[in-house]
Amino acid sequence: MKLAIGFSVLAAAAVSLLVSGCPAPVDGGLFGSGGASGVATSTGSSTATGSTTTGSGTGCTAPSLVCAGACTLVVNDPQNCGSCGHVCGPGTTCLAGLCDCPVADQSSCPSGCTDVQTDPQNCGVCGMACPANHGCTAGQCTPCAAGASMCGGNCTDLGTDANNCGTCGTKCAGIPCTNGQCACGSATQTDCQGVGCTDVQTDPNNCGTCGTRCAAGETCTGGNCGCPAGSLDCGGGCTSVTDDADNCGSCGNTCDEGAVCKNSQCGCSATTCDQTNLCTTLQDTPASCGDCGTQCDSDQRCVAGNCTCRVNLSTCGGNCVDLQHDANNCGACNVVCDQNTERCQAGACKAVLCNNIGDANCNGGCFTPAQLQNDPLNCGGCGNQCDSDQLCVAGTCQQYFPSPACNACPCAACGSTSKCCPTGTVGAVICVVGGACPG
Repeated sequence: MKLAIGFSVLAAAAVSLLVSGCPAPVDGGLFGSGGASGVATSTGSSTATGSTTTGSGTGCTAPSLVCAGACTLVVNDPQNCGSCGHVCGPGTTCLAGLCDCPVADQSSCPSGCTDVQTDPQNCGVCGMACPANHGCTAGQCTPCAAGASMCGGNCTDLGTDANNCGTCGTKCAGIPCTNGQCACGSATQTDCQGVGCTDVQTDPNNCGTCGTRCAAGETCTGGNCGCPAGSLDCGGGCTSVTDDADNCGSCGNTCDEGAVCKNSQCGCSATTCDQTNLCTTLQDTPASCGDCGTQCDSDQRCVAGNCTCRVNLSTCGGNCVDLQHDANNCGACNVVCDQNTERCQAGACKAVLCNNIGDANCNGGCFTPAQLQNDPLNCGGCGNQCDSDQLCVAGTCQQYFPSPACNACPCAACGSTSKCCPTGTVGAVICVVGGACPG
């Protein structure tokens, strides 16, 4: 359609130039020299040969034309597109002598770019205006359906059109148009600002009223926030009381250390030591090592039912000692450092003062600040010794317990107040009270 318009305009321009009798020079037109022979003449005194004019006038180089006394490049001039005086409509550009629209399927009409398939003012072709109460569908003027109204030249149902709700131009923001009113379609839904229609009976972010947010883990039921089935609010949010060893069946009902909570009931797959509230195999629990009630010393741990020195400690003369820092057993048993001139540092007696190198002097041994964060005999500071069922975690003694039910992390027996931590041995894990494992 655009191509036909362009050629009709060019033909009219050519006829005008040939019959005008204008004395001014005439160029060869948009496509070079006029006529089949390549020579065009006018009734004036000038003759155009090729793409320039000769004689008394001034010539223009093709594809320019003389428009209003000046050479004009009509291939891209929107005021003279294809011929002098042919003005492109609003929003169009002049491309190769034709008025062109930037959007596909649009046509260039005097009023601007438009879709002649739907525009009631240019229905099918430019300038074809549809009569009153008619819309434009597929390039054909069609009467509006019964009950429809005209808005912006198109038929619409004011009862359901969210862009023309009740009246033309009334827009519903994110909600439907029902019976000419912007409203949610369900009685349980509410229009919440920034959200749109939502069911305040079930929406955890708008529970009961807009903006009422349920706590983490809670659900919204009947417009009220609450924990889902099998969970209770035990302070700090919903807790599953069906499998939490610290809240088994009810808030605060704690299972024995090492036991598991299953279906809201505590259970132990090994031996229960009532006096220590332990579920244990008696093989690795320092509070009940070998049998219930047998507790290892603070510098010992329980291995295969026997109390033995903690990791990184060695036996010297029946005692557990730290060969890396013990000034009386420095590097090996009975290697004694000179207490006046030497300190035990990294398993060797050295002529150094601990304070001068940024270390702490704990009974003649130099401890770095990092070592004091993990040493159970000097936890956080010299002489602060952890109990046998405690570990040094970040400079603080924290209780721990193994569980017969744990061989990998995570482990349900640790509950919600302890952290499952690997021990470095394959298949061996422990539960450490608090939120961190030893470094």
